[in-house]
Amino acid sequence: MSLNYVTIGSNDVPRARAFYDALIPAIGGTLEAEYMPHAVCYLLRDGGRIWVVTPFDDQPATPGNGMMIGLSCATR
Repeated sequence: MSLNYVTIGSNDVPRARAFYDALIPAIGGTLEAEYMPHAVCYLLRDGGRIWVVTPFDDQPATPGNGMMIGLSCATR
């Protein structure tokens, strides 16, 4: 099993992007895709991804809303 992706909820993706655009290259990642103003995706060295997104339910991002972890498993 390995980490496939993490989503981080944000109420202001363009503002959050400025932070992550500075942080992610420092840890070896790169910008992979952008769907502004709603989402931006960074590719990490190991193939994992970090998504910064507005929550799918259109409610404010909070510690429990907008966060998700995706695991990659060989079998169910």
